[in-house]
Amino acid sequence: MLLDYLRYFSWYNEPQNVRFIEEGMEIETLPQTEFWQHGIFQQQDNGHFFYTKQNENFKLKVCWQAEDFSNFAQCGIMLRKDEKNWFKAAVAKLPNGKKVLCSSLTINGYSDWVEQGLTSNNQDFVFDLQFRNNDCIVHFNTNTPVRMFHFKGEEIKAGAYICSPSKQYFQAKLTDMDLI
Repeated sequence: MLLDYLRYFSWYNEPQNVRFIEEGMEIETLPQTEFWQHGIFQQQDNGHFFYTKQNENFKLKVCWQAEDFSNFAQCGIMLRKDEKNWFKAAVAKLPNGKKVLCSSLTINGYSDWVEQGLTSNNQDFVFDLQFRNNDCIVHFNTNTPVRMFHFKGEEIKAGAYICSPSKQYFQAKLTDMDLI
């Protein structure tokens, strides 16, 4: 249950508006928040990341619920070593109104971007990440593989992230987290 984990988690760029409701933690982003390093977009490291530190093998499940996405708004799962090395996977909304499943791996200060279309208008999003011996695999809604990659670090921060690169606020509910 989400509330059981609160004492083990901290905020990186804590949002100004967080409320606890029956369904979980309702979070509203600040506008123009993002995690991105170099490339065709502006470099930013001001998204909201709710994390715990890990230094062993682990599994992390993050569950989000979101309805009204602003352009490029994202909610998902993140691993982070520092501002130059991290991974994120999320559901995001493109300017054409379509939601996509996206991921970005940033190594030594350079981010990439991979996206795939979503076939469902579901408003519940579940991300499962398994970290074993510096190798990671991420799944979306249990059976959709998102990405496999190697991510080395002595201490990894793992958790949920949310951001809104546009000039609009974005609100979503973090409904569950499970760390094994």
